[in-house]
Amino acid sequence: MRRRRLGEPADLQKVKALLKKDNPGWKQVRLTALKMGFNAENSNAFIGESIGVSEASVKRWFGAYRKGGLDAVLERGYGIGRPSNLDEEIEAYLLGGLENARWNTAQQAREELERHFERRFNYKTVWSWLKKCAGVLRVPRPVHEKRDSAKAEAFKRHFLGILRALPLTGAKPVKIWFADESRYGLLPNLRRVWTLKGLRP
Repeated sequence: MRRRRLGEPADLQKVKALLKKDNPGWKQVRLTALKMGFNAENSNAFIGESIGVSEASVKRWFGAYRKGGLDAVLERGYGIGRPSNLDEEIEAYLLGGLENARWNTAQQAREELERHFERRFNYKTVWSWLKKCAGVLRVPRPVHEKRDSAKAEAFKRHFLGILRALPLTGAKPVKIWFADESRYGLLPNLRRVWTLKGLRP
Protein backbone atom coordinates (compact mmCIF):
# COMPACT_ATOMS: atom_id res chain seq x y z
CA MET A 1 0.00 0.00 0.00
CA ARG A 2 1.49 3.35 -1.06
CA ARG A 3 2.12 5.76 1.80
CA ARG A 4 0.54 9.19 1.59
CA ARG A 5 2.84 12.16 0.99
CA LEU A 6 1.44 15.67 1.29
CA GLY A 7 4.58 17.78 1.30
CA GLU A 8 7.83 18.71 2.97
CA PRO A 9 8.46 19.52 6.67
CA ALA A 10 8.42 23.22 5.78
CA ASP A 11 4.87 22.82 4.46
CA LEU A 12 3.81 21.24 7.74
CA GLN A 13 5.25 24.19 9.64
CA LYS A 14 3.15 26.57 7.51
CA VAL A 15 0.01 24.61 8.40
CA LYS A 16 0.91 24.65 12.11
CA ALA A 17 1.49 28.41 11.98
CA LEU A 18 -1.92 28.97 10.38
CA LEU A 19 -3.59 26.80 13.02
CA LYS A 20 -2.41 29.22 15.71
CA LYS A 21 -4.37 32.08 14.13
CA ASP A 22 -7.96 33.03 14.89
CA ASN A 23 -9.59 31.10 12.03
CA PRO A 24 -13.27 30.42 11.29
CA GLY A 25 -14.37 26.97 12.40
CA TRP A 26 -14.49 25.42 8.91
CA LYS A 27 -10.97 26.62 8.13
CA GLN A 28 -9.64 25.28 11.44
CA VAL A 29 -11.10 21.86 10.62
CA ARG A 30 -9.41 21.72 7.21
CA LEU A 31 -6.07 22.84 8.63
CA THR A 32 -6.32 20.19 11.34
CA ALA A 33 -6.97 17.56 8.67
CA LEU A 34 -3.88 18.70 6.76
CA LYS A 35 -1.74 18.64 9.89
CA MET A 36 -2.83 15.08 10.64
CA GLY A 37 -2.37 14.16 6.98
CA PHE A 38 1.35 14.88 7.09
CA ASN A 39 1.63 11.83 9.34
CA ALA A 40 1.37 8.88 6.94
CA GLU A 41 0.30 6.63 9.83
CA ASN A 42 -3.04 8.47 10.04
CA SER A 43 -5.53 7.00 7.58
CA ASN A 44 -8.11 9.20 5.87
CA ALA A 45 -10.86 7.38 7.76
CA PHE A 46 -9.12 8.00 11.11
CA ILE A 47 -8.62 11.69 10.32
CA GLY A 48 -12.24 12.11 9.29
CA GLU A 49 -13.52 10.40 12.43
CA SER A 50 -11.21 12.49 14.64
CA ILE A 51 -12.39 15.85 13.31
CA GLY A 52 -16.01 14.91 12.61
CA VAL A 53 -16.12 14.89 8.80
CA SER A 54 -16.47 12.20 6.15
CA GLU A 55 -13.53 10.31 4.68
CA ALA A 56 -14.55 11.66 1.27
CA SER A 57 -14.09 15.24 2.50
CA VAL A 58 -10.60 14.43 3.76
CA LYS A 59 -9.66 12.89 0.39
CA ARG A 60 -11.05 15.92 -1.44
CA TRP A 61 -9.04 18.36 0.69
CA PHE A 62 -5.84 16.36 0.24
CA GLY A 63 -6.41 16.26 -3.52
CA ALA A 64 -6.96 20.01 -3.60
CA TYR A 65 -3.80 20.55 -1.55
CA ARG A 66 -1.68 18.51 -3.96
CA LYS A 67 -3.04 20.43 -6.95
CA GLY A 68 -3.25 23.97 -5.62
CA GLY A 69 -1.61 24.10 -2.20
CA LEU A 70 -3.08 25.76 0.88
CA ASP A 71 -5.06 28.34 -1.07
CA ALA A 72 -7.02 25.59 -2.83
CA VAL A 73 -7.92 23.90 0.47
CA LEU A 74 -8.86 27.11 2.25
CA GLU A 75 -11.04 28.41 -0.57
CA ARG A 76 -14.68 27.90 0.28
CA GLY A 77 -17.03 27.78 -2.68
CA TYR A 78 -20.74 28.42 -2.29
CA GLY A 79 -23.56 27.42 -4.58
CA ILE A 80 -26.33 29.72 -5.71
CA GLY A 81 -28.75 30.29 -2.88
CA ARG A 82 -29.76 32.61 -0.10
CA PRO A 83 -26.69 34.30 1.45
CA SER A 84 -26.07 33.58 5.13
CA ASN A 85 -26.79 36.36 7.62
CA LEU A 86 -24.18 35.02 10.03
CA ASP A 87 -22.02 38.10 10.60
CA GLU A 88 -18.57 38.17 12.21
CA GLU A 89 -19.85 39.33 15.60
CA ILE A 90 -22.37 36.49 15.93
CA GLU A 91 -19.86 33.96 14.62
CA ALA A 92 -17.26 35.06 17.19
CA TYR A 93 -19.87 34.79 19.97
CA LEU A 94 -20.87 31.28 18.88
CA LEU A 95 -17.24 30.15 18.63
CA GLY A 96 -16.62 31.37 22.18
CA GLY A 97 -19.62 29.42 23.43
CA LEU A 98 -18.55 26.28 21.58
CA GLU A 99 -14.99 26.47 22.91
CA ASN A 100 -16.36 26.60 26.47
CA ALA A 101 -19.16 24.05 25.84
CA ARG A 102 -21.79 26.42 27.27
CA TRP A 103 -24.84 24.85 25.61
CA ASN A 104 -26.48 21.44 25.83
CA THR A 105 -28.95 22.29 23.08
CA ALA A 106 -29.27 24.65 20.14
CA GLN A 107 -32.28 26.14 21.95
CA GLN A 108 -30.02 27.23 24.82
CA ALA A 109 -27.65 28.83 22.30
CA ARG A 110 -30.60 30.57 20.64
CA GLU A 111 -31.89 31.98 23.94
CA GLU A 112 -28.44 33.27 24.90
CA LEU A 113 -28.02 34.90 21.49
CA GLU A 114 -31.38 36.64 21.86
CA ARG A 115 -30.45 37.97 25.29
CA HIS A 116 -27.02 39.14 24.17
CA PHE A 117 -27.96 40.72 20.84
CA GLU A 118 -31.50 41.74 21.87
CA ARG A 119 -33.12 40.36 18.72
CA ARG A 120 -35.02 37.27 17.65
CA PHE A 121 -33.37 34.24 16.04
CA ASN A 122 -34.92 31.24 14.33
CA TYR A 123 -34.09 27.87 15.92
CA LYS A 124 -33.13 26.19 12.62
CA THR A 125 -30.96 29.17 11.73
CA VAL A 126 -29.03 28.96 15.01
CA TRP A 127 -28.63 25.20 14.58
CA SER A 128 -27.16 25.68 11.08
CA TRP A 129 -24.86 28.43 12.39
CA LEU A 130 -23.52 26.09 15.07
CA LYS A 131 -22.69 23.54 12.37
CA LYS A 132 -21.07 26.20 10.18
CA CYS A 133 -18.87 27.14 13.14
CA ALA A 134 -17.66 23.50 13.25
CA GLY A 135 -19.90 22.72 16.21
CA VAL A 136 -20.63 19.11 17.16
CA LEU A 137 -22.49 17.37 19.98
CA ARG A 138 -20.14 15.43 22.26
CA VAL A 139 -20.49 13.60 25.57
CA PRO A 140 -18.27 15.34 28.19
CA ARG A 141 -15.25 13.39 29.37
CA PRO A 142 -15.82 11.84 32.84
CA VAL A 143 -12.38 13.00 34.03
CA HIS A 144 -10.81 16.40 33.47
CA GLU A 145 -7.93 16.28 30.98
CA LYS A 146 -5.61 18.12 33.43
CA ARG A 147 -6.36 15.83 36.35
CA ASP A 148 -3.28 14.77 38.34
CA SER A 149 -3.96 11.13 39.25
CA ALA A 150 -1.11 10.99 41.79
CA LYS A 151 -2.44 14.02 43.70
CA ALA A 152 -5.97 12.64 43.56
CA GLU A 153 -4.89 9.34 45.10
CA ALA A 154 -2.82 11.12 47.76
CA PHE A 155 -5.82 13.29 48.66
CA LYS A 156 -8.05 10.23 49.09
CA ARG A 157 -5.47 8.49 51.30
CA HIS A 158 -5.01 11.50 53.59
CA PHE A 159 -8.55 12.86 53.55
CA LEU A 160 -9.62 11.17 56.79
CA GLY A 161 -6.54 12.52 58.55
CA ILE A 162 -7.32 16.01 57.28
CA LEU A 163 -10.83 15.78 58.73
CA ARG A 164 -9.60 14.48 62.09
CA ALA A 165 -7.13 17.36 62.33
CA LEU A 166 -9.93 19.93 62.03
CA PRO A 167 -11.27 21.51 65.26
CA LEU A 168 -14.60 19.67 65.10
CA THR A 169 -16.61 18.81 68.21
CA GLY A 170 -18.90 16.26 66.64
CA ALA A 171 -21.96 18.10 67.94
CA LYS A 172 -23.03 19.08 64.44
CA PRO A 173 -23.01 17.17 61.15
CA VAL A 174 -20.17 17.92 58.75
CA LYS A 175 -20.94 18.67 55.11
CA ILE A 176 -18.26 17.96 52.50
CA TRP A 177 -18.35 20.01 49.30
CA PHE A 178 -16.49 19.23 46.09
CA ALA A 179 -15.53 21.87 43.53
CA ASP A 180 -17.02 21.47 40.06
CA GLU A 181 -13.52 21.24 38.56
CA SER A 182 -13.50 17.66 39.83
CA ARG A 183 -16.47 17.05 37.47
CA TYR A 184 -18.53 15.25 40.12
CA GLY A 185 -21.61 16.98 38.74
CA LEU A 186 -21.02 15.52 35.27
CA LEU A 187 -20.57 11.89 36.30
CA PRO A 188 -24.32 11.08 36.22
CA ASN A 189 -24.95 13.46 33.31
CA LEU A 190 -24.46 11.71 29.98
CA ARG A 191 -26.17 14.39 27.90
CA ARG A 192 -24.17 15.74 25.01
CA VAL A 193 -23.05 19.36 24.78
CA TRP A 194 -22.18 21.56 21.83
CA THR A 195 -18.44 22.03 21.34
CA LEU A 196 -15.93 22.51 18.53
CA LYS A 197 -14.77 19.65 16.34
CA GLY A 198 -11.57 18.18 17.72
CA LEU A 199 -12.42 19.21 21.30
CA ARG A 200 -14.05 17.22 24.06
CA PRO A 201 -15.29 19.09 27.15
